[in-house]
Amino acid sequence: LIQKFVEYEALPPNERVKTPRPTSGVAPLKKDAVKAWQQALWDAWVEHIKSTRSKTQIDLGDPWVSGRSLINTDWWEEPGKKKSLELKYYTRVFGTKPENGWPLYINFHGGGTNPKDNDQSWALTKNQYPIKTGLYLCPRSVVDEPESWHVAENDPLLERLLNEAFALWDVNPNSVYIMGFSMGGWGTLHLGPTMPDRWAAIAASSGAGFIGATGRASADNLRNTPTMIQVGGLDTPYGRLPLSKAFAKALSDFHEKDKDGYIVNYIEHPNKGHQINDRDTPDWLAKFVRDPLPKRIVWQQPVPTLGNSKEEIDKNIETNWRQAIVFKRQLGWLRIEKPSPYQRVIANRSGNTITIEEATHIIDLTILLDDRMVDLDQPIKVFSGDKEIYKWLGIRKVDAMNTSLVSRGDPQMISCTELTVRPIDTYALLENKTLKSTEDFLKCSRYRQAFNRFADSLKDLEEVIKIEPLRGPAGLFREMTTFARIMKDDARLIEIIRKWADTDLGNLQVQIACAKNLLTAMPKNLQDPIAALHYAVQASKSEAKPSISTLQVLAMALCRNEKLAEAISTIKKAIEILPKDDPATAELRKQLETNLKEFEDALNAKNPKENIK
Repeated sequence: LIQKFVEYEALPPNERVKTPRPTSGVAPLKKDAVKAWQQALWDAWVEHIKSTRSKTQIDLGDPWVSGRSLINTDWWEEPGKKKSLELKYYTRVFGTKPENGWPLYINFHGGGTNPKDNDQSWALTKNQYPIKTGLYLCPRSVVDEPESWHVAENDPLLERLLNEAFALWDVNPNSVYIMGFSMGGWGTLHLGPTMPDRWAAIAASSGAGFIGATGRASADNLRNTPTMIQVGGLDTPYGRLPLSKAFAKALSDFHEKDKDGYIVNYIEHPNKGHQINDRDTPDWLAKFVRDPLPKRIVWQQPVPTLGNSKEEIDKNIETNWRQAIVFKRQLGWLRIEKPSPYQRVIANRSGNTITIEEATHIIDLTILLDDRMVDLDQPIKVFSGDKEIYKWLGIRKVDAMNTSLVSRGDPQMISCTELTVRPIDTYALLENKTLKSTEDFLKCSRYRQAFNRFADSLKDLEEVIKIEPLRGPAGLFREMTTFARIMKDDARLIEIIRKWADTDLGNLQVQIACAKNLLTAMPKNLQDPIAALHYAVQASKSEAKPSISTLQVLAMALCRNEKLAEAISTIKKAIEILPKDDPATAELRKQLETNLKEFEDALNAKNPKENIK
């Protein structure tokens, strides 16, 4: 029975959608038979996990004895292409196993864009944090990119990792924590809200995350996942300080409106840069235990800023499964069989009543239940807003138990019944309301984006920034520039980029992008070399040693402001930094040398006698 459901879950997404789910043929159960079935299914699941471990894993032995190991899994990267994935990790054991199972601490390493940096950062994680009691696991990123923990491969690998943890290592599913420093902190604030029902709490240090519609996970989803964010007061490169502050403020604002959720602990270390003392992280995490069946769930699917309507994105993700993987099928006791962008649902339960407070772009919503949540021998009512849309007597079924087990591998989230409803789309109702709150403006913006109403959406986001200026650099400016480009409104684009650069002073990339746009804007009357020089200088000051790209833009801005001697000196510095006889940088060297010649020719033309002298 387990195998049938495993095979179903392993189907390519396009086939699974049109393939009927397997059935057990077992008659509905009575309440006293559920526990025995749960145990039997769990035992079969454990045997399945054991049988699917790779030979390499088995040869390596017990990771908690050897100190390092790996896991394998398969993933459908695109139609017709199944990809085999492997995740290496370090392990350590601290203390004695508690009666209810081990706590598990997963630490994502920092690093950069090359294997050497990431290997060094990975090695440092082994002794990074003191754990009093628990299993400590440090995975090695599967790629070497600036945002290694954001890539799609992480999701199936982490799912497999948790499957093995629960089935083989006696890990308590309600005591799993994730944390990370620098790039690992960025990863934590991505994977935390991507899979929030997996974690008891999360902690990000010297990293950051985006809020709003950025094509990434949404902070809204952390309603039941306590979050710690630590950052240095001087850690401004890449926008780490302002982004961390804005992320924490968003969670704090959510908490003000929902006092039972959104626990956040924001610590800003004064006069500290990227390196901070965050050794208290494990102790803070250990205070929390996951509630696998929370009373209230907030679930926002990512909203990619691709400039496409929901219909266009839905069509794209039918074959682009790397993008599709961020749209999850389940969060807690809610499931959407066809997840897609712009979907949002807020639901709560009280007794035998389920209330869907908000829903948008959702046709079918499946509610997963068991005897811990409701009295299945009494009618269950489902409301969408104030309207009752369903009344039903729960039926305990083996099929529901098997589906919830195989899809999650979590013994605490095995449900014995499920019902599917069609909620009322509540966002459309906002169209006729006078909007006042940040939350309503953001909802309306998302709703209008889905229908390609980008001008209206842009106005909504401008109102949000008026109310909460920190929202701009935390993600909304990025989104607004996308809308302005789609609308081909160059004047608006320049205006937004200027505001972004003025607000996000420590963000090197933003300063450089603004300088480039002001130097190359079309039509030419939008160009502003004086302001471009200001932003290029800001960028050069934010780096201890200005990079080649920063120096190149700075030199261009100096040239446009007729500071030719300084432009020549600056471009020469850029050329000196480049490694010699490196084929990978040959094209860039050629470009810089062309710039140098242009600057020297301009200086000769301006004042040939003085230049000769």
